Amino acid sequence: MGKGEGYADREYAIIRELGNPAIPIIGTVHSAQITNENIPRDPFDLTVDWIATEQGLIETNSPYEKPKGIQWDLVTDEEMEEMPVLREIWDLIQNRK
Repeated sequence: MGKGEGYADREYAIIRELGNPAIPIIGTVHSAQITNENIPRDPFDLTVDWIATEQGLIETNSPYEKPKGIQWDLVTDEEMEEMPVLREIWDLIQNRK
């Protein structure tokens, strides 16, 4: 789900990294975009619990676990520069240790 840049995944991971509980994820698509095909996914990909289309709501019953936080080993220096909040959270975590 999404446009392939990982922004929704990263935003959800940030929320979880800050200690917030898991929440249901709802996405919107046109019904023509719905598929039962197995789409490749990465461990950090965020799956939706519900899909809203012009025809109604679909519960996905996704078996995949949602991220519990940021996968820091995948964050690049460039990403830290592009998203200053990542640097802030990293510093917060390091100061807790």
